[in-house]
Amino acid sequence: MTAKDDANTGDERVTLTVRASGGGYDGRSADVVVNVGDDDGSGWDVEDEAGALRLLQGP
Repeated sequence: MTAKDDANTGDERVTLTVRASGGGYDGRSADVVVNVGDDDGSGWDVEDEAGALRLLQGP
């Protein structure tokens, strides 16, 4: 699967439903959540698991 380049800067989150048939798998399905990180963002990727990070924007 390949994500298409778009003009917005937001990440995408979609749910795909996968269904199977044949080989004894008829009627089986499962949802798969896919997160697509956008390449049009600011270039920053910050994770703050402790919740202690402060970002200040100056003049």
